Amino acid sequence: PLLLELAFKLPATLDDGTTLSKDEFVSNLQNESVSYSARGGLPGSSVQQMVSFSVQVENANAKHFAIALKWIRRVLYLTDLSTEAVKIAAQRLLSEIPPQIRSGPTICRAVSNELNFDAKESNQILMNVLHQWAFLEELLKRMEEESGGNEVVQELEKIRNELSKQENMQVFVAGNLKNIDDPMKTLSESLCPPGAAPDACETRGRLIKDVSSYTVRSHKTGRAVICSLSAIESSFLGITAPGVGAYDSSHASLLVA
Repeated sequence: PLLLELAFKLPATLDDGTTLSKDEFVSNLQNESVSYSARGGLPGSSVQQMVSFSVQVENANAKHFAIALKWIRRVLYLTDLSTEAVKIAAQRLLSEIPPQIRSGPTICRAVSNELNFDAKESNQILMNVLHQWAFLEELLKRMEEESGGNEVVQELEKIRNELSKQENMQVFVAGNLKNIDDPMKTLSESLCPPGAAPDACETRGRLIKDVSSYTVRSHKTGRAVICSLSAIESSFLGITAPGVGAYDSSHASLLVA
């Protein structure tokens, strides 16, 4: 969540050397887009073992496709992380946790996920409020140390570099592409890392498999947890059982049944 919180809120150094402050970056993005987001998982799906960055633009002419890709490129490759920006984002995320832990449905869902999924592999567990609370507090303590801030920034840059490799991407485009000349070339060039030769950027990716939450489920069963929530008067119950897997041959027909 920390890297996703920062994604569209950083200064940037563009390909031509031009610099944008954080405020300029956000202002220009808002002027040229309808909406944008960075989140864990794919929107509206159970595919949680991914992160997604999206930009929506008006499709008035063929130029807007390149505009959307321009901003995705800036987010993936051209924004500048700093200790100050990371610390501010961590503090902001930490300040949002108290209301969440006073929410019965939020805690019920978080605890249920703890039982249903592998705690070492599942994004649903590692990104929930129970884990993020401890993680963010520890991270802020690290950043108070002499070299802690730089180490945190380096770790985040390493994660971002891994996520932004073309071989690790799946690209989803929706809109009228009929008026766009060679959309695949535009797509490939926009997502080519800075400094890389154009012919080194693959136009064909690999099929990324096993990204559904189903693949990181826990194999332990028959467990139960009771949580005491003193600030909540209501009670909440969550019960789960094995169902049809994401890649089961009957999955599609059951969705429309």
